[in-house]
Amino acid sequence: MTDYLDNLIGIERVAYFQAPEADKVKPYAVTKGIELVELLLGGKIFFNVDGEIKPCGKGTIFWHIEGDYTLSDTDRNDPYRCQVFAFAVKVRRRPVPRVTRWEDPEGLDKFAAEAVSCFHNREFDRGVMGKYFYSRLYWQAYKSLRHPATAEYPHALCKAVKYLEGYLESNLTVDDVAVQAGVSKPYLFALFRKYLQCAPHQYLTASRLNRAKTLLAGSGRSIKEIAAHCGFESLECFYRSFKKHAGITPAAYREKYSPYSRVLDD
Repeated sequence: MTDYLDNLIGIERVAYFQAPEADKVKPYAVTKGIELVELLLGGKIFFNVDGEIKPCGKGTIFWHIEGDYTLSDTDRNDPYRCQVFAFAVKVRRRPVPRVTRWEDPEGLDKFAAEAVSCFHNREFDRGVMGKYFYSRLYWQAYKSLRHPATAEYPHALCKAVKYLEGYLESNLTVDDVAVQAGVSKPYLFALFRKYLQCAPHQYLTASRLNRAKTLLAGSGRSIKEIAAHCGFESLECFYRSFKKHAGITPAAYREKYSPYSRVLDD
């Protein structure tokens, strides 16, 4: 949704909440004109996700709208902690699914600390602040929908993906990946198809090309060096794969996305 900010009026509240040592916390109904986001910083919560009660931990984003209730069912031995964001909005609509995730734990902690600090600092403009907080939360929710958390994948698939992404520059084979994951080659293919909707070699190629894009746009390495660093057996193979994937040549991609190509002279 490209117009997600159009519905935002501003930020009303940012607060930290620590649940008591109990199995249930009193829930509150979200009032009219408010979107309430509860960002889990730790502990455990039990929540109905797609008709099934599931445990949710650090990084879970709960995006509530008018009429929804706040978090309540927790674990008395590991009560949840969350950051609460209350946004004033124009109309009742859910910009993203109610339950998504923030995948980067370190980034999550930094954002949570920054949010509280900024909200209570009168030097900062509340309008700008609200757009920033809302956009960061929306982006993390959106990203998790595009790339579901690997924590939800079978352990063997997590191992396979971690191995692939750690050795992009190597001459990997599917047999190598299957051995590292501790599964057979056919089962590895089945895991990739079921959870990632692609074959292992397709995932590997896409990961290599994504790394190549980052290096083309943000480094001064030659295209030949980038091709080798990203595991392509030849410059010709790299050009062919890149053009098919991105629709333009590596050189054109660098020209288009280099941060200073249009604002500074060589």
